[in-house]
Amino acid sequence: MENHIQTQGDNSPKKRILLVEDDALIALMESELLESGGYEVLVAHSGQKALEIFESGQPIDLVLMDIDLGPGMDGAETARRILAKKDLPVVFISSHTEPEILAKTEAITSYGYIVKGSSDTAFFASLNMAFRLYAAHQELLKKARELEDLADNLSSTVKKLLKMQEELKIREQKLKETSEHLEATLNSLPDLMFELDEQGTYLDVRAPNPHLLVRPRDELIGRKISDFLPKEVADSLIYALQEAAEKGLAEMNYSLELPSGIHYFEASIARKGENRPGQNTFVALVRDITDSIEAQLSQQKSEIRFSRLFHSMSEGVAIHRLIFDQQRKPVDYEIIEVNEAYSRHTGLSRDQTVGQKVSNLFGPGEVPYLELFSQVVLEGRRESFETYFPPLNRHFKITAFPLGENMFATVFEDITEKRKTEQALREREERYRLIFDNAPIGILQFDDRGTITECNDEFVRIIGSSREVLIGFNILERAGDDKVKEAIREALSGRIGYYEGIYHSVTANKSTPAQGFFAGIFDRYGNFVSGIGIFEDVSGRYQAEEARRDSEARLRAIFDSSIHSFIFLDTEGRIQAFNQIADKRMIEVLGQHLEVGKMLVDLLPQKFKATFPETLSRALSGEYVRVEREIARSDGSLLFYEFYLTPVYSPERNIIGVFFSAEDITEIKEAELALRQSEKRFRTIFEYSGTVMLLIDPEDGKIIDANYRAEEFYGYSREKLRQMNIKEINTLPPDIVQQRMDEAKQRAVNYFIFPHRLASGEIKEVEVHSHPIEFGEKKYLLSIILDISPRVQLERQLKKALEEKQQILRELQHRVKNSFALIHSLINLELNRLKDKTTRAPLESFKSRINSLSKLYDLLSLGEKYQQISLDLFLKEICKSILNSYTSSAKKIELKLDLKQVSLEVKSAIAIGLMANEILTNALKHAFPERTSGRVEVKLHKEGNQLFLEIADDGIGLPRGQGIFSSEGIGREIIESLSEQLEAKMEIESQPAQGTKFKFSIPVKSSQN
Repeated sequence: MENHIQTQGDNSPKKRILLVEDDALIALMESELLESGGYEVLVAHSGQKALEIFESGQPIDLVLMDIDLGPGMDGAETARRILAKKDLPVVFISSHTEPEILAKTEAITSYGYIVKGSSDTAFFASLNMAFRLYAAHQELLKKARELEDLADNLSSTVKKLLKMQEELKIREQKLKETSEHLEATLNSLPDLMFELDEQGTYLDVRAPNPHLLVRPRDELIGRKISDFLPKEVADSLIYALQEAAEKGLAEMNYSLELPSGIHYFEASIARKGENRPGQNTFVALVRDITDSIEAQLSQQKSEIRFSRLFHSMSEGVAIHRLIFDQQRKPVDYEIIEVNEAYSRHTGLSRDQTVGQKVSNLFGPGEVPYLELFSQVVLEGRRESFETYFPPLNRHFKITAFPLGENMFATVFEDITEKRKTEQALREREERYRLIFDNAPIGILQFDDRGTITECNDEFVRIIGSSREVLIGFNILERAGDDKVKEAIREALSGRIGYYEGIYHSVTANKSTPAQGFFAGIFDRYGNFVSGIGIFEDVSGRYQAEEARRDSEARLRAIFDSSIHSFIFLDTEGRIQAFNQIADKRMIEVLGQHLEVGKMLVDLLPQKFKATFPETLSRALSGEYVRVEREIARSDGSLLFYEFYLTPVYSPERNIIGVFFSAEDITEIKEAELALRQSEKRFRTIFEYSGTVMLLIDPEDGKIIDANYRAEEFYGYSREKLRQMNIKEINTLPPDIVQQRMDEAKQRAVNYFIFPHRLASGEIKEVEVHSHPIEFGEKKYLLSIILDISPRVQLERQLKKALEEKQQILRELQHRVKNSFALIHSLINLELNRLKDKTTRAPLESFKSRINSLSKLYDLLSLGEKYQQISLDLFLKEICKSILNSYTSSAKKIELKLDLKQVSLEVKSAIAIGLMANEILTNALKHAFPERTSGRVEVKLHKEGNQLFLEIADDGIGLPRGQGIFSSEGIGREIIESLSEQLEAKMEIESQPAQGTKFKFSIPVKSSQN
């Protein structure tokens, strides 16, 4: 240590060093080291504290500054503020050697950088060097001032010297510029430069990129090219040297396999001077043309991919070139290329179209779309339009876009069938509108709020109002008849609503006997779409029923109350009885009255008379017969009826007649028509959604249908897909695929990730949304398929990167644990060697502290957060470890822990753990000197931003008049320094024979819990 002590006289004052270090233990160690070297030390634990000490006016000879000072001002900023006020030597000390940390000190005048952990010799040598550099700097400043004074006296001499110096500088500058120009010329060349003789010996090598050399430059000089290059390359170079000797210049291309891969080179070889056979030397400039070659190969591959896409598109594509006259006015365009779909759509083969002008191809006259396509080329914009093309008698949707160099492309889709379908749909809609407007019964349409959205003229007549008043009329809110409201509610809930009575109109002073049926139309998801009501003026029937009501029997009332037509026939087919609705419907539909005693067959239309006797005979034989018939009304409209013929038995089980019932199922048929139209809308969505869709039978996996996007994605035609099974595309085992289909069918799971094989053999990861839908009584799966291969690949890369990082972290954890174990083993070896208790004590204390730090690291390794730790678990491990170390079978010490869960940042946790280690170790050593048992209690809890720690024992207590810090050991200094670092308040309670209690109140940040 004597070699480290500063050199100064016995009476000279000690040099004072301001030590700035945020870690209290490190500051304590460094201050002791400095004091052992003969320095006086001032300690600051933060940048702000260092500035306060500096501004207090205390003399300071040097600042020893840590760079990382924790929260707040760092070391670089603290040094900058100190140097702004006074020129002092500043030496930085840190465990960091990273470039970004060192970069913080580059702009600050410092006199050294000491790495923590350096030997004492290097530490003091750096300080002594800093003092010497500072003294030399001050001496230089002094000399500079003396030179300034001398310069004032020798100004004339200096001017002459400056003039001479300027002339020398000009000459040196010209020489330097010439040299730099030559050097820059050589350095600017990206080429390799070789100097060779006629035998191919390397005389000189210049390589801006040494990685392009087959061997390092020093190995090449003096050796022949045949020693390093492949024989075919070396022979070609020798031949090129011979050609250059004769002609003065030769060129060649060759390739080499280097560590970085295969590289392609272009060489130019020139003879130096005149041709002197046997004595010629050559300069070879060699350029790496690998990027150019690879770009050419990449372009060829791109062109191949484009060609495949071009010819596999389902849309017709043609590439054209615009033709101009001498005044640069577009006059025509020719076809440069077409794909196969073009021929399918137009019926013109590639041989008929390629190279032809459009004016020649489609006949004389105005060139089709010339003006529009000219704007696409000349203005560089994209155009899309639908048109009818007379030469082909087809409708097309055409998209045109420029390609440059007077060329443009057209992509077109044949929409002829779509136009025909739209026209047919409009015609059907017009027919239905005629039926609606001219129906002999009132028809209305209402929304989900019960508001009338449409009605026909007959409904307006029945109500006695106007169309303008009725449209927008809310039945549920404004109708005065509760039975009408109830019928509407029934329809909205999915049932058939029925109304019959005298309807009193609130929009007109009119009361009308009426009958109405109301039904809701729902989509396949059960959502209400619209409501339909049929309102019939039944004034005549109502008046007749009023006249006969008192004379009719209860059975007749029930018989007539049905909405269906009932007729009772005897065994010969004569009418025995009928209800009013049957007679009314007979009149409305067939224009015939029902009369008792008449043969029913005589009242039927001619086309039904031939089949009715057979049907009646079947019923009379005991068969339950159902017949469905389509009946044309006098106005031409069609009604659909369902007839039931049920045999009627006497008590003796003899058939005595037939009960004939008829039900108007026109609404059902119309609903079926609406369902078919709904299915058509589904087909439109299915085809043109732009997403891959498959319709699959979940029973066996057969693909029922596929849209055009499925064709594009899988590479199969739609006909081929309809012949395939989804198990041929999904690469999972068939039983697993079937299980997933069952789950989707039962709606248990509707989202899947599957590997799907394309027609090309490529496997794509896809995201499948599969939901059951019904067609008739059959359930199918509608699967929407999204390609997620890029996302899956990225997820796999991220997973791999995470696993690699976790592997590195585990390796680091393993090494740190080994280091702790090594330190622990070395201390134990030394303890085993030492027998003296006084000599062993410091090592045992050091061992306990190392063990505490090891416990901390074990907890950090097990946790997921490396910036924070569970302080309660850390203290628990420390207490158990110390108790096991200092108790034996002869002395039983009870440990009582009351530790609340507290999460704390690691730096503060280390300080608290070391304080607890010192206090517990001291208690177990000295609190129970003559006792075989005792108790130690540790409590921890947190209130707000304050952490409370209590450590108590029931030992002999502290002697009167003696504080806990009366000893001069390192434990006192550790507790004192760590308490100051934590800004903690400490209280000590001690009574003789009652024990000692340490109480700490420690401020913590709110985010540390």
